[in-house]
Order: sequence, then C-alpha cells, then structure tokens
Amino acid sequence: MEYQYKIKTVTLSNGLKALTIDLPESMGAVADFLISDISSELDGLRINKLIDSVLDGMCEYEEARGNACRIEINKEYTRVVNYLFEQLEDEEDVEYSIKTTELRKLVQEWAIEIEKFRKQVN
Repeated sequence: MEYQYKIKTVTLSNGLKALTIDLPESMGAVADFLISDISSELDGLRINKLIDSVLDGMCEYEEARGNACRIEINKEYTRVVNYLFEQLEDEEDVEYSIKTTELRKLVQEWAIEIEKFRKQVN
C-alpha cells in the first residue's frame, strides 16, 4: 500500500462507537467515501466489481455515486469527489485522484473491517 492509513474504532460524544479511517489529510475525499458510502461488505463487493471491470478491460470507465461521494473509475486512476462540498470554493480536499488498484485495496480492507466492527458491537 502506497499510503499510510489506520482503521480504528472511536467513541463518539454520545457514547456510540464508530469505525473511522486515518489517511493523509489530502485524501479526505477518500476517507469520506469509505466512511459514508461503504457501509457493508456487500457495498465493498459492489464497488470492487466495478473497479475489476475496468482493471480487467471489460469497460474503459465506470462511475458510482453514494451518500456523499462519486467515484470516476479509470484503469490507472480513480477520481473520488465528495459532491456534498464540491461547489464550495474555499473547501479543500473535496476530491482526490488515487491509483485504482490502491482504491480497490482500501475498499476491500474497509469492508472487512466493517464486518468485524459489526460483529463486535452486536
């Protein structure tokens, strides 16, 4: 993995626990995408199926939208855009281009951790 990251459980001010990911600050849109739009193993499988169709050459391009983000998947890089903040001129880190293979790894790891987290809190 080219990026340093840490997936961890945090306790919110109301006492509830949540799963979060620490990524470099410039990758805020990627963190938003994982946290907001990949909420189950099935979500991860769905996104990685789209990524695989591009990586395997079945499609040149795929796009997906979630609760907060849009991903534009190309073979080399995927553009992740937090469209909730996209129109704000002073908002930084609303988009990030990440190697498609790296995004696939992050989605897979996040989906695995989501399932572990759900088993712990239930």
